[in-house]
Amino acid sequence: MKQIIIASYSFIAAVIGAGFASGQEIMCYFVRFGKLGFPGIVIFAAVFAVFSFSVMCACKKLGILTFDGFLDIFPHRALRNTIKYSIGIFAFAVYAVMISAAGGIGAMITPLSQPLCALICAIFCALLLCRGADGVFNINGILGVILTVGIIACCMYILRYREHHAFSQAVSALSDSYIYSGYNLISLTPVMAVLGSRLGSGRAAAAVSGSSAAALFVMTALMYGILSIYAHKVDLGEFPMLTLAYRQNSALGAFYYVMLAGAIITTLLSSGGSIAESFGFDKKPLPVFAVTSIAYLLSGAGFGRLVNTAYRFCGIAGAFLLTIITIFCIRAIFKAEKEK
Repeated sequence: MKQIIIASYSFIAAVIGAGFASGQEIMCYFVRFGKLGFPGIVIFAAVFAVFSFSVMCACKKLGILTFDGFLDIFPHRALRNTIKYSIGIFAFAVYAVMISAAGGIGAMITPLSQPLCALICAIFCALLLCRGADGVFNINGILGVILTVGIIACCMYILRYREHHAFSQAVSALSDSYIYSGYNLISLTPVMAVLGSRLGSGRAAAAVSGSSAAALFVMTALMYGILSIYAHKVDLGEFPMLTLAYRQNSALGAFYYVMLAGAIITTLLSSGGSIAESFGFDKKPLPVFAVTSIAYLLSGAGFGRLVNTAYRFCGIAGAFLLTIITIFCIRAIFKAEKEK
């Protein structure tokens, strides 16, 4: 049960970074499609559950203990390398976005500049990453519980005391929901592979994937409802949910600020761990700080711009790789069952 809880909330903590917790991703990928954004949320949760279960169950059935061992599922070396380094690149994109977001929210409440706040956060996370990916995943499991409860509570409060009642116009959102799943899940593959090996059975993998997908669905649906109410009526800025929390009262705004800061840290750590697993420099300070330095330089492009450009590009490629990985994992599971 302990491993199920840690694994579930490690996944959730990894997904609910600044893009998710701020509401910026929900605006870009769901709210702009109006009422049909909700089916997109259902698809996102379903894809998350299927993908996470297939990866973790394959690792458990085959006795895989590492991300490199997981890559042996794929028969061709070229395919293995493509998936391995693509995951590293996608995780790096998330890493840069989170550093940019850290600078933005830091500058909001401190006298420090955005670049300096981003630099402080980058150095802090690089130091934590030097401790190794396993420690990062355990930290995220604990923080994930706090963030999930906190974000849901804030959403319920804002819905209770909302100021508007109209929803935006509906258009199709199905393709964007899969793109959204792509960039969110591909970078989590090393996390799923490592944690999947610790689970006791395939049922535990199903429990982890189902519970984490359900929690993500609830949070996404609540934020979608809130942002749909306020979209085009209020200037939401780069951090829409934070803006709305402060509109309610300063106490709620301060609380949500802490939730957003925590979400940034957890996603920074998980994406950093995925980069280390993909490129093989876990617990090696020099490459960790080198990657962090490059990400810091790219973060200067701005949070909103990175979410709308880098994430979308990664999402299209990620959705394709997501399908390939899921297919091979399911094949590996069936093969393992037949060999019993």
